[in-house]
Amino acid sequence: MVERMALAVFCIFSTPQYVEALMLFGREKPSSFLMKLFYSFEGNLMSAVDKKFLVGLLASTALSVGVTSGSVSAQEASQASGAADILIEEVMVYGTKRSAAESAQGVPAQIAAFGTRQLEARQVISLEDLAMASPNIALDGIGTTPGVANFTVRGLGINSSIPSIDPAVGVFVDGVYLGSTFGVITDMFDVESVEIHKGPQGVLFGRNVTGGAVLLRSRRPDGETRVRGKVGIESGLQKMVGLSVEGSLSETVSAKLAVQYKDDNGYFDNETVDRKVGKDETLLVRPMIVYSPSDRFETTVIWEHGEKKGDGPIDQDSSLNTPADPSKDIKTVSDEPGFVDLDWDQITVESRLDLGVGSITNVFGYRDLSHSGLSDIDSTALNLFHATTSTEYEQISNEIRYNAMVRDNWELTTGFFYFSADLDYKEGRSLVFGSTEIGGGGTQDHETWGAFINNYVDLSDRVTLQAGLRYSSEKKDAIVRPLGTCDFEFTTCGAGNTDNDKWTNWSPKLGVQYALDDDKTLYAHWARSYRAGGYNFRSPLPNPKAFDPERVDSLEAGLKAKFMDNRVRFNAAAFYNKINNMQREVNLADPVVGVFQDIANTANGRLIGFEADTVIMVTDNFVINAGLGYMDDKYTDVLVDLSGDGVLDQTDLDLRFPRVAKWTYNLGFTYDIQLDSGVITARGDYSYRSRSPYTDRNHAWFNTREELNAGLSYEPHSGNWTLALYAKNLTDEAVIGGVTVLPFGSFGGNYFSPMLKGRRYGAELRFEF
Repeated sequence: MVERMALAVFCIFSTPQYVEALMLFGREKPSSFLMKLFYSFEGNLMSAVDKKFLVGLLASTALSVGVTSGSVSAQEASQASGAADILIEEVMVYGTKRSAAESAQGVPAQIAAFGTRQLEARQVISLEDLAMASPNIALDGIGTTPGVANFTVRGLGINSSIPSIDPAVGVFVDGVYLGSTFGVITDMFDVESVEIHKGPQGVLFGRNVTGGAVLLRSRRPDGETRVRGKVGIESGLQKMVGLSVEGSLSETVSAKLAVQYKDDNGYFDNETVDRKVGKDETLLVRPMIVYSPSDRFETTVIWEHGEKKGDGPIDQDSSLNTPADPSKDIKTVSDEPGFVDLDWDQITVESRLDLGVGSITNVFGYRDLSHSGLSDIDSTALNLFHATTSTEYEQISNEIRYNAMVRDNWELTTGFFYFSADLDYKEGRSLVFGSTEIGGGGTQDHETWGAFINNYVDLSDRVTLQAGLRYSSEKKDAIVRPLGTCDFEFTTCGAGNTDNDKWTNWSPKLGVQYALDDDKTLYAHWARSYRAGGYNFRSPLPNPKAFDPERVDSLEAGLKAKFMDNRVRFNAAAFYNKINNMQREVNLADPVVGVFQDIANTANGRLIGFEADTVIMVTDNFVINAGLGYMDDKYTDVLVDLSGDGVLDQTDLDLRFPRVAKWTYNLGFTYDIQLDSGVITARGDYSYRSRSPYTDRNHAWFNTREELNAGLSYEPHSGNWTLALYAKNLTDEAVIGGVTVLPFGSFGGNYFSPMLKGRRYGAELRFEF
């Protein structure tokens, strides 16, 4: 591990002089350098990998370089440029909500941004494929319900699949906030970009972005007639097909239809049910119309329909586990594969009017979601704890904002936001061979509105000030039915506990940026953001009440820089987060309800961290990318007994925050090989995340996660297609998604530990004409 860390640190903090030497070395001996780079990972990592696959891949790459270097004319090379330039290209982002999209590199904040070609090069199918793509992020979705987001950015996230619990990392699709974490992790196709904005984003995005915001943008039609598609196959057996057709319907109307279908037969062997489990069938249909009657007005209408059906979550064999050290074996013996049935429709209408003096943008969104599922929570070959869930969710939102250059040096963005949602959730639990069957859940009416203003003022050619403020008002009316107040089939229920609460808050941001030159900028800002208060729809308490909002104050200072004519990019930031009224899910084994889950404001604390990432174009066809992140967490005040020993003392203060991994880092390369017929691209990337607590008591932990991926693609000069071969999770590691302690078993409890897939191989054919 020390070798891998040293290599990552070297790549990140290399001075331009070292980088120049690195480039010369790469130009003189590209194949030798490639082999040395990759074999620096050798040790306990490589001992777990199928070396024959990687050695064969790299050896064939090196041989091809030796045979073909310099044999392609400049004209031929320009026909199919390969993928090395993909990593170095700057992605345009929309999350700053300024009058026009801007380069992520030019924004005075840390943003992990991925364009269409970068997503394709990584074989990104869902957001989980970007789980460790940048320092200090964890875009995990594994939990008791497939498709539910448990995202964490800079140590702020959630440990829950309760639909009434608001996230700390907000997800926005085409500018529309997804108010429920259900159905967030689905397959992606025809996506223009993914933006991960790190740190509190309260001014521009409101509540539930204390950790950050994840933005997905669908690719828009441009009036040209075009067909894009892909066909893929992956071990499992998993089949994928996607197709988009676009063109002009008239001089003022462009349209597009994108469709994707995935059929996964199941990756995991289950000896108890004697079949593969983990089945997943997903369909996405996305028609889009763009109406542009003039240069001053444009409206885009997007409708997305999605269906996801398959097995429930995959549980690790609990007989292999201890809560403090979950097994890394990829095994499941669950007696119940379970199921998930998810349908949703989303309509987005985005309009923009140029007033001459500024512009108005309006984003309307509607989303309707229906979900039902069955999960084997005990994860054993016995019927000890099965849970059924049903969720009906509907939301409507609208944001209208005005952008203008008030003066030559003053840019203004101001607007108004409204959001309303209805939620109905039911959960049934069957315990110990059906001897106990109980139900619970709740309904909620939710309404939020806010007003915001953000300003950029250029004090000089080098100094720019930012000042923003948002006011939010939020109200929730809920009926909570604690577990046990309904029967398993919900034929009879008690009256439930009716309650309502209202919260208002101000979210300010102040910042300054100083341009050292056209390519290097120093910046610093302070921001405050809130995560909404709410109600626990899995409460076992007889009279549950609302918990309060969580507040985060953040200080951040950083550098955004480009060197040597944009052949080297380097970004770094240090941050300090102060968290008040932390919202945490307390999980305790309970013989009556299986697991006691309560949501409370448990503590105050602080979190200090730094992160850095770099992209280095060593040669015109060889690019290295690397990232490094560190976080240190500490409780300053404890409001409840976190350790479970009955007292509030130093033992509670010494506990670690849930989901805070002290170290994260990644390293990758892309190498293009020019042939007479086309371009071969070799790609590899390694990511690391240190172990972190799952529970506030630190009784259960996420295991250390290491992921090694590789790929090889070919793009001909004469055709508009690309064939890609890839391998994911080459170390074949089990990725644990949670450890829920239960009151069963002779050693103090079995527990539910959902997993992701192990090693897998795939091929994908992409085409465009």
